[in-house]
Amino acid sequence: MCYGTNAEICCPCTLSCFLLYLCRKAIKNFERLSIIRDHHRVRDRHSMTELSILRTCLKRLTDHYASFGPAMQELQLKYEAVYREKSRLSIQLEKTRRELMKTQSLIPQATVPLEGTVLHGRDRERVLELVGVPAAKELDPEQQRTEGNFTGGGELLRQVLDNIIPEKEEEEAGNPNGSSHVDKEQMGINMLSQDWRAMDSLDGAETDGSACNQIGGESSSSKYRALAEPPARPSMSGLPPSLDPRNGFYLKSAFATHKTGVVKMCVGSGGSMAVTVGDDRLWHAWELPSGTQIMTGEGHLEGITSADLSPDQSLLVTTSADSTARVWDLCGGKCTSILTLGHEFTYPECLWDCAWNWSGECIAVASASGHVMLFDTETSEVRHCFKGHVDAVNACTFVPYTSLLCSASSDMTVQLWDIRTNKKVGSFLGHASPVFAATTTAQGDIIASADSDGNLHMWDLRSMSEVYAVQFGPGKINDVAFDHRGDVLAAALSDGSVRLLNTASQYATGFSSHVASCQSCAFGEMGKKFYTAGMDGLVNIWSPCTQQQPAK
Repeated sequence: MCYGTNAEICCPCTLSCFLLYLCRKAIKNFERLSIIRDHHRVRDRHSMTELSILRTCLKRLTDHYASFGPAMQELQLKYEAVYREKSRLSIQLEKTRRELMKTQSLIPQATVPLEGTVLHGRDRERVLELVGVPAAKELDPEQQRTEGNFTGGGELLRQVLDNIIPEKEEEEAGNPNGSSHVDKEQMGINMLSQDWRAMDSLDGAETDGSACNQIGGESSSSKYRALAEPPARPSMSGLPPSLDPRNGFYLKSAFATHKTGVVKMCVGSGGSMAVTVGDDRLWHAWELPSGTQIMTGEGHLEGITSADLSPDQSLLVTTSADSTARVWDLCGGKCTSILTLGHEFTYPECLWDCAWNWSGECIAVASASGHVMLFDTETSEVRHCFKGHVDAVNACTFVPYTSLLCSASSDMTVQLWDIRTNKKVGSFLGHASPVFAATTTAQGDIIASADSDGNLHMWDLRSMSEVYAVQFGPGKINDVAFDHRGDVLAAALSDGSVRLLNTASQYATGFSSHVASCQSCAFGEMGKKFYTAGMDGLVNIWSPCTQQQPAK
């Protein structure tokens, strides 16, 4: 028997109970650890199984990849061969381009002149009799080829344009400052206020992301002559009123032009001459309204896409699918210069449209690459390359009495450029299809643009907003033209019809003009004549109907 304070501890029963407690606790811990051990063993077996599966898959992928080795080596050899061929072609293309530029630079200095305008021999005597010009002495073909003479062509054109192109003595006498334009005060034309000319300084309207690149990186002031200041905008008070399109037009006369059809037609401001171009690589100059052929020009290597007469109608510019634009001296009867794209354009591209500015100092050319090239007529070099469109530029025109250039593109936009500040000043958004035609009023306050869905949009340059839109479709609109006051707009459609729109009342009417697509339209003689040209090869001359004469 135990006595004392430690009797309970020293008691065998108490010690046995304590040891039993410890044993039970150890057993529970062992069972718990066994469960954990078994769990980890199961997970380890699973991991080993997954590892074995992954090793098997990796081996299969390695074998599968190894099976592509010969094919990849063959593709690598082909790629290297193609890359070498591409490098060789690039070097050859660059060499050919340099040789072409060198040859073109030598062409104006060659003994044989540039191919240009030729007066048809079978009609020459008859044409000279019609205009009262005595027949010139015939030259043999070799002499014509060497000297570049065009018998009777220059004199005949001078007779046709004698009321349009003033002589130098008359210009100097009537314009002591040396300007090529007649003094408007002597003509009794009232000028508008200077607020109208404020539209010329639109360079701050929209310039972000629209800077225009210069070829060569030189400023225009250091390399090219400074552009003349646009004249003041005259008043329309002395102009005759526009004709009412509701009275209609009747076909007065027609004459055949190109066998392949007329692609584009431009009519002189005096209405005495028209120039047509076609896919036959020729352009023809015609006397209006008789339809007598004056001159024929050849020299382009591909079809001619557009043409435009200079302000004094002594020069003609044509664009072609051969990536060149040519300037023709109509009075001299020869091609004076060939306008080529800059060195940035490695591959040939089609030029779709061209336009002279008001002073004849610059020529704008629209290209299929989305650029608008501005050429200097004195040096025949590129002044600026306007880059802003993301698709082909189909039409370009200068806004009268401003320094603005308008361009219409297949990217469904119409953009404005300032040729003095070399910046984009505005964009017109609203078309849902490619824009193929654009024109301005004679006052330069309204722009009309037309697209391939037959939609016509009118834009106000003073507020830089859309006035309204008219649906002429579903056919494509190939050309649009305003009359002398801007009150009547004509649209040439691909279905051969013509639509006339009163811009004030938005009243529209139309008539069928050609059996094929109608490509161009223009007003003449202060709205007294209307001209259309189509792919049927005809140029139709229309006159407004009177009350006694019904429309046809």
